Amino acid sequence: MANAELNSFDDFILTKTPSISYLISKDGEIKRSFFGGYSLLEPKKIKTKSDTLYDLASLTKVFSTTLIALKSYQNGTFDINKTFSEKKNPFTPLDLLRHEAGFPSWYPLYKFSSKEEVYDFLLNKMERKKVAEEAIYSCPGYILLGFILEETLNDSLNNLFFKLIANPSGIIKDAMFNPPSSLKEKIAGSELKGDYEREMALKEGCEKYPCASDDGLWGIVSDGNARFLGGVAGNAGLFANLKGCYELSKLFLNGTSFLDKKVLKLCFERGRARSGEKRSAGFKMASEDSPVSRELKKGSVYHEGFTGTFVSISEDGEILIMLTNRIHPIHPKVPFSNERVKFIQFCRKILNG
Repeated sequence: MANAELNSFDDFILTKTPSISYLISKDGEIKRSFFGGYSLLEPKKIKTKSDTLYDLASLTKVFSTTLIALKSYQNGTFDINKTFSEKKNPFTPLDLLRHEAGFPSWYPLYKFSSKEEVYDFLLNKMERKKVAEEAIYSCPGYILLGFILEETLNDSLNNLFFKLIANPSGIIKDAMFNPPSSLKEKIAGSELKGDYEREMALKEGCEKYPCASDDGLWGIVSDGNARFLGGVAGNAGLFANLKGCYELSKLFLNGTSFLDKKVLKLCFERGRARSGEKRSAGFKMASEDSPVSRELKKGSVYHEGFTGTFVSISEDGEILIMLTNRIHPIHPKVPFSNERVKFIQFCRKILNG
């Protein structure tokens, strides 16, 4: 591909987000990677670097929660088929992984006073649709899955991610929850005041909102529920740079030594629900139900994040990663799907030579 065509996409995407880091890989070979723009505009300007850390938002669901659950299942320490809430609309961790347990898409859980209250509400009191009736993307469902993992494995998600995922993968400096203040200059800013979610919470009758620091949400997880839960949750909280995301993505490739074929297959096969989105364990599957999904090749699974993140992994070894801070310093309140579509189209040109 000519340099002009390469630069054309890079120039385009930097009109839609202050910062961008992306990577395109096939069969373990990186075909192109790029970083550019500004990781921070306010309260000061900082240029994007190769090791800039991004708030991954909902990519936490696949890179932390799903990997912890499946690795522990493979190790025999976590049963993804165990039944919970047996008296009323029972579900399993596998149902949660596939977004098939009937939970709603979002809820301001910080209206409660403690983590224990949230756990009880999600497990026993929250209104849900019938299990496996419809695949509904759900943050509360993954927050509950995080609680169940912590209780079953007797450790925090933070420690579980470090022990089971980051340390064995050699990325303890490239992917983490609650990055220390010493790394703040390396962290891309997100929406500084969190006004977008605050408005969502008000619509749910919740006037409480987890406070930001004096620098807003720079270096602090953008997701309010994760922030209320101490920066570590099943739905959000993970920060990572491009290297970290690439190493985490490779754990889902066929032939990986991390997950055996039987367990890995759960990420690439559809769940029980035949209504709603086409979902596997952790991921949304390439299909015809959205512009982004239609652009991906058959056999791909993918995930998106609120902060402007994206990853796609195919059964035949393609990895597409795009990290942005498109909601910095203020959420633009417009969809980001067109930019993701253009990124996928650009990747296809790179991979096709």
